[in-house]
Amino acid sequence: MIRICRGAAISAGLPEEKMPLVVFDKSNDGPVVNDPLLVMEGVTSMREILGDSNVIRVDPALVAEDFAKYGQTDEKIRIALFWLGGVAHEKYDSFLKNGTILSPLHSSTFAPDFPVTFRTGVSAMARNVIDLFRTENNH
Repeated sequence: MIRICRGAAISAGLPEEKMPLVVFDKSNDGPVVNDPLLVMEGVTSMREILGDSNVIRVDPALVAEDFAKYGQTDEKIRIALFWLGGVAHEKYDSFLKNGTILSPLHSSTFAPDFPVTFRTGVSAMARNVIDLFRTENNH
């Protein structure tokens, strides 16, 4: 990050005394640690509304994600981070078959299949919340 910022500044013609100062926050929020029971409850809810084939397990990933902060409060809130696929089926099928690159989130080329993605996400999460309220009320 320091090298990239310095290179951009040099290419813009900044003198040494105006080089950017890059400072990293020393607070390490740590990784997202999903609550296994909460994950399985969510998976059950989402499979019921989306179907088994539309709920897949993904391998852990090293990504910058501030969601971890929610699980690190004094209240020790259980957390479960779910990812919502947003590309059209034909693009995803091409990725699986041919290794076609999919545009990542936060990329200028990321273009989700909005109507389907929105309906799917709202339906899945609403069902998950309703089921969680039912579970909590039965305990």
